[in-house]
Amino acid sequence: MVPLLVLFLLGASVWVWVAYKVVRRIRPNWGKALAVAVFVLIPTADAVYGRIKLKQLCEAEGGVKIYRTVEGVEGFYGYSVSPDPEWLTKYGYRFVEGKDRDGKPMRIKLGPDGKVIEEMNVVPQSRHQYEYSGAEFGNGYFRGESRIRDLQTKEILSRYVDIIYQGGWAERFLFYDGGPGFAAFCKDVTDQSPIGHGGLISRTLKPAK
Repeated sequence: MVPLLVLFLLGASVWVWVAYKVVRRIRPNWGKALAVAVFVLIPTADAVYGRIKLKQLCEAEGGVKIYRTVEGVEGFYGYSVSPDPEWLTKYGYRFVEGKDRDGKPMRIKLGPDGKVIEEMNVVPQSRHQYEYSGAEFGNGYFRGESRIRDLQTKEILSRYVDIIYQGGWAERFLFYDGGPGFAAFCKDVTDQSPIGHGGLISRTLKPAK
């Protein structure tokens, strides 16, 4: 990081020196102002355009879309390792299934005393599954999509799409060692809880009373 920062500062110093020499030679004040604007915009233009494009992408496909809700759901299958007990203790599901750290199916549920019980090497019984996929696309964008699927009918009940912009070249060089970073993302106006995913799970699968 330090060598890259030194290189960046050196390059920025040269750029400022060149800009100063050019602007100083220009006579009319409006010309000086225009030249300053050009020298400022050149290294940041891609970041400005990138955020404009991100806004358009978010408006077109970002956010939560609920196609159908299901009442009386006892539990669901999640993609993550070791399901979060909050789904039971706070949000009212009777069980949540997933995988343990060895990739084997597991289930958590509440015992008669209210404590969380882990059942290992189970046969999954969930009808509904939470899925997630994500990939980079275009020039510096990442698209993540969460889905709730009916495993019997294969129907997609809802989805949550978030798009991340990794920043302009100057941002990536200065803050992310030239690699991918997260400079901006869709800001969904809907409720983001519980436990992330745009509130997708609890808004689609209504727990049994």
